[in-house]
Amino acid sequence: MSKTRKALIVAAMWVMGLTMLGLLGWVVQVRDSTPVEASTTSAAGVDGSQAPLAALARGGSASARTAAQDLAQGPGSKASHALEAAHRVSEVGMENSWGLAKEQFTIAEKQLLTAMESLHDGRTSGAYAQVRAAATALQRATTAAAGQHPAAPPKVARAGYDSADLLNAEGSKIGLVKRIETQGGKPVAVLQIGGTKDLFGVLELGGKQIEVPAERLLWGPRRSLGYVWVVAPTTATDSAGIFAGLHRALSALPLEGEYGLGDSSPPWPPP
Repeated sequence: MSKTRKALIVAAMWVMGLTMLGLLGWVVQVRDSTPVEASTTSAAGVDGSQAPLAALARGGSASARTAAQDLAQGPGSKASHALEAAHRVSEVGMENSWGLAKEQFTIAEKQLLTAMESLHDGRTSGAYAQVRAAATALQRATTAAAGQHPAAPPKVARAGYDSADLLNAEGSKIGLVKRIETQGGKPVAVLQIGGTKDLFGVLELGGKQIEVPAERLLWGPRRSLGYVWVVAPTTATDSAGIFAGLHRALSALPLEGEYGLGDSSPPWPPP
């Protein structure tokens, strides 16, 4: 076999391999909706101009109500997605809140965790009651969190958010946080909105990269193992309008200086 023919065969194999990777990535995205998910609720969208923590509580309450509605209709397999989304919101809310708001986020997190266990054991009626209780707690947190404005993570903690999952206010995955950079002396989050990776986690397929001030996001608990959540306090009901809608909603939020954060600001994370 000539060298030219060998080279052509190798080149053809490379093209076929890359095509298969792209196809597999697309199949994974369609099947699992990861990291992009449509909104799990049909409730009215969260206004990005309101306090971000209150927007988070309202979105979480909407997801919990959606889970309760699904549970009321029968077996809970459909409810699990909204239930998990509401639980993610509660975890991020606990990390960023204090006082009465933190108390309500904590109640919601415990109720949702118990509901997931009940659903796993086939106790749908128990899960329904627990989800309803969580939705009520999150609704109460909406009012309690209205005056709370969490800050961006300190420099020493920022590396722990590299490649963290980015959520909207309802707890649905909409992308990832690639990293936190320092620009002009201030932290800026580099976000990958939409898109997916191939099965080997090597090639990023699709999506759009934007940069926003880090203090406009809500930063969840850092973990050595498991998922790390970061929330953009806005909603997205479709993948087509997500880029402009997310950027517009985030840009409407007050900057850190307008929060008055400084020596008198609450500690990060709040106690």
